[in-house]
Amino acid sequence: FLFHGVHHAFPMDEYRLVFPPLISLALWYFLVKPVLVLVTPPIWMNAVGSGVMIGYLCYDMIHFWTHHSDTNFYHMKSMKRYHMLHHYRNGDVGFGVSSKFWDYVFGT
Repeated sequence: FLFHGVHHAFPMDEYRLVFPPLISLALWYFLVKPVLVLVTPPIWMNAVGSGVMIGYLCYDMIHFWTHHSDTNFYHMKSMKRYHMLHHYRNGDVGFGVSSKFWDYVFGT
């Protein structure tokens, strides 16, 4: 509930769309970074780590936009509709906010 349930309880609350900074920092140091150290050569660690952080930041910005903006761009309008079904119909499927690709890969 702490990670995703709060967002589902209040999907249109602009202050509950992203992880709190302290949780994000803890996840980085205790989960993401140890895994990256195992699979990334040390000389690439800063570049790969920066890419992971920038990717997550982009995801959070798109997710916020999906909830709080309107567009005439067909793809993003359809993704907004798709993501809102995740919130209001079935929270176990349709996690994508910019693409359905990973939902197909993971069967969600």
